[in-house]
Amino acid sequence: TDIEKVKKFALLAQASVYKDIIPGYKIVIIEDEEGATLSKEVASIRGYEKKFLACYQVYISSLVKYSKVRSLKANTGMGLIAIKCIGELLCSAPHFNYRINLVEAIVPLMNHSNSKISDMGIKYVESLFKTENRGDVSLEVVKKISAYIRSKSFNVNERMITCLTKIPLTYGLHPGDDIFHGTLHAKRVHISKRDKKKMKHQRIIEKELQEAAAEQSMEEKRYLQTEILKQVFLLYFRILKKVKNTPLLPNILEGLATFSHLINIELLIDLLDLLNEIIRNPNLSILSKLHCAVTAFQTHKLQGQTLNIDLKDYYNQVYSIIFDLIYESIADPSVLKITLSCLTLMISENRQVSIDRVAAYIKRLLTICLHISDGACLSILAIVQELLLKYPKTQQLLDTEFVGSGLYNAEINDAEHCNPFASTLWEFSLLNKHVHPVIQNYSKLVCRMQRAEGRITPMELYEYYIPNTDDPRKNIEKGISYCNPPILDPQPHVLEARYNKYMEAKKNGTNNKKFVKTWFVRPQQLYPQSEFFLGLENQVNDIEVNKEDMKSTLKQYYDEILEDADMMILDE
Repeated sequence: TDIEKVKKFALLAQASVYKDIIPGYKIVIIEDEEGATLSKEVASIRGYEKKFLACYQVYISSLVKYSKVRSLKANTGMGLIAIKCIGELLCSAPHFNYRINLVEAIVPLMNHSNSKISDMGIKYVESLFKTENRGDVSLEVVKKISAYIRSKSFNVNERMITCLTKIPLTYGLHPGDDIFHGTLHAKRVHISKRDKKKMKHQRIIEKELQEAAAEQSMEEKRYLQTEILKQVFLLYFRILKKVKNTPLLPNILEGLATFSHLINIELLIDLLDLLNEIIRNPNLSILSKLHCAVTAFQTHKLQGQTLNIDLKDYYNQVYSIIFDLIYESIADPSVLKITLSCLTLMISENRQVSIDRVAAYIKRLLTICLHISDGACLSILAIVQELLLKYPKTQQLLDTEFVGSGLYNAEINDAEHCNPFASTLWEFSLLNKHVHPVIQNYSKLVCRMQRAEGRITPMELYEYYIPNTDDPRKNIEKGISYCNPPILDPQPHVLEARYNKYMEAKKNGTNNKKFVKTWFVRPQQLYPQSEFFLGLENQVNDIEVNKEDMKSTLKQYYDEILEDADMMILDE
């Protein structure tokens, strides 16, 4: 109706005006002391601020009322406008008054059943995380999200967990910080009550001066980011320990991998123990296992080099699911991307790894190359090439004359006990004749231990060679989606034209005679024709026979060939 349209435009207009006139500081209402005289200018500013806050509070209350869940069901149009105004005000002026009301209003909307409403809420929260520089508003939002998720028994939208990875954290936990039992402080020094009162008063004055100047010290920024990191990891650990087989597990593991470089040694040990317990769960999905392994390798790479930790369990778990990638990569392409990230982290491991373990990985990866898509095959070949070059002893697998002891057991899921050196990389003989020309050339480069021109990562190879007709870099017709570049049509067979001519004559009923010719189709460049075959071709080139006499003529023809062959043997 017209009244609803007027209300919508009024809400949008007020939001636009408030975004322009909101000051760059938080307004603090100071009560006038008795007997205190204020200048005309100060009194005018205080009166304006009081009226401004009163009007702003009424506007915020109306936005919160329209954004309630019940109001959204009754009037979705006004609700969407209210959500937009709340998000715009929160992102443009996160420092201003009544921001806690805006935060409390937008956090429940992130878990709304309507995908459009939840997407709007998540979009504004992610934008707030990226643009807010101080960190105090982000800390409030993280606390509200954590409390809301716990109130819903951890049954929330997966993107509520994913949006936490958008927080730009640069400061990590200090040694001794414990997210479960508080921070371990040094021995406290005794301070008198009088000195404590002075210090408290001094901190209040410094805080007001900083807020008035809109400045922030490095210590305060470090403290806020540390508190945000504690809240995020505390939420992750609560979900992992209290809820088994939660659908939020891949998102939590992604967040752990994102912030793993910021944790301390104490939390690192707890994290690896928890991940080891999770990855052993037989009911865990392939995607969740890969996320566990990526988190463990990422954490160990960035923080665990000082610890003597063997990630053998994670190596065996990834090794056991490689064969499952043949059908999992078709059902969910994201599985292969995470696998490439995991394998890349394993390659970048600086510590010396068992040669049997590396050789087992090479053998199994080449086996699945025969059954996966072209882009996936190229990316796996790049992984195999890096492994062969980093561990030269594994190149024995390319030597067909080298024979190890025992038998290779391809079905065992222990990379160190499958005896890979008892086999060879015979898969290269098939990959060198692959239908895709790029795979042919790349496979030959890997066999020769040569790198391709330019350093291309496995992920770049996969993303470029996957079928995608929307990518402007790929000149692929809409009907072709098998590989990139598209495979050329095969050359016509030498007998195709003659066969088509014969079928056309047979269809028209004009075929009274049939030419019987012997054709020797062979690769002329590699194997030139011998004099014996040339002689046979010359003998049967122009023999014409009728259909009625075909059997007798053929018998006579073959008898003559046998007689000539016997004469050649006698002459020799």
